Order: sequence, then structure tokens, then C-alpha cells
Amino acid sequence: YVNGVGLSAQFNTPYGLALDTSGNLYVAERGNHAIRRIVLASGAVTTFAGGGITSSGQSGLNDAQGTSARFNQPSGIVISSTGIFYVADTNNNAIRRIDAGINVTTIAGAQSPGYIDGSALTARFNGPIGISIDNNNNLYVADTNNNSIRQIPSGFTSVVTFAGGIIAGNNDGNGTFATFNRPYNIVCDKYNNLFVTDLGNNFIRQITPEKNVVTIGGNIGSTDPSNRGSVDATGLV
Repeated sequence: YVNGVGLSAQFNTPYGLALDTSGNLYVAERGNHAIRRIVLASGAVTTFAGGGITSSGQSGLNDAQGTSARFNQPSGIVISSTGIFYVADTNNNAIRRIDAGINVTTIAGAQSPGYIDGSALTARFNGPIGISIDNNNNLYVADTNNNSIRQIPSGFTSVVTFAGGIIAGNNDGNGTFATFNRPYNIVCDKYNNLFVTDLGNNFIRQITPEKNVVTIGGNIGSTDPSNRGSVDATGLV
């Protein structure tokens, strides 16, 4: 856990990445419980939020400013069009917000794991990893251990299940009729389509704004949903 320039800096289990409009790269660093910033022009690495001063950072769930805040294995990070950061704080089962003043607040979930839709701070996640945001300022969370994609609509007052559900599977379908097996990462394109790495199925899934889930890559014909391989081809093989 070393801040510095270029190769003199050190990380511990970096997971998620996000790039701002000023050429700064932000890293959700699980092993150090921190959000680190890399100024790409100079290579300077600093701690943006969380972490602390120990050799391996300090874990916790504390809303505060900058390095006074605490995370517990943050894995995903996304930046909105207005420069607000949202973090999937995996072991806290929470979604955190970082504003322009580097103030960290919890906007959804809590330390205890669960699977509950409802008002944001009473909702429950279980090991969320990926996070993305669409053009309408809706957040989407790959809720890994709940095998689901959760939505936090703009305004961030509630949490709903957008697709999938707690039962693992590999079915395409609409919304909660589809099934996932440990969805891991998630990105949103300019048309508000979501793309999900479905880890347990070794699939790439697409979710349209109408909640239609379609498998677009992977061995969908296999009778073993955990089928692995490294075959280059077109689409489904």
C-alpha cells in the first residue's frame, strides 16, 4: 500500500476502474479498502478515499471525507456525467457515493447481507461487485451473491430487482424471469443497454432497457452451465 509515482506505487488486489474527463484514473482497490487515483499525465498515485495509514489499509463502514472514510473491499466504481462517484462496497453490502468534495456517504444497503428491495437504506445486497450508470442517472448493480441485477433509480431513494433473482441459473428472459449465476461486472452503453459478465455461467449477457436478457457470448448449447473454454468464434458456440 504505497502512494508514489508510476512503478514506485503499490496496490493490493485492484478491481474496478473508472476514468474522469480530466484524465484521472480511479481504482477500486479491494485489498487496501481504498479508492486510489492515478493522474495519467504524471503517473502520480494517491489515495482518494478510504484506505487509512496502515500497510494494508483499514476496513470499516464509516461515512466521512476522503481518507477518513472507510470501505470494506470495494470492487466496482463508476463516475456519473456530473462527476459524482458511486462505489460497490462489496463486503459492506452497500453502495457508497463520493461527491465533488470527496465526502463519502452510504446511499443504499447496509453491512448485513440480504436480498430485500425497498427504500434504499433498508434494502439489502449480498456481495455486490459491478456497478454502472445509464443516461437517465439510474444505477445498476451486479449483486453477485444474489444472482441478480439491481437498479437504484435516479433520486437514489429505492432499490428494485431489474433482472434475475436469488436462484442461480442460465435462462434468458424478461426481467426476473431471467436467471444469472454470480453476475460480476456490468457496463452500460449510450443506448442504455447493459452488458454483464455472468461469471458462474461463463456467459456475456445483454439486458435491454425493456429488461430483455439475452446471452450474446459463450457456450449456450452446453449442458454444463459452468463450461469453460477459450474458443474464438462469433457469438454463441
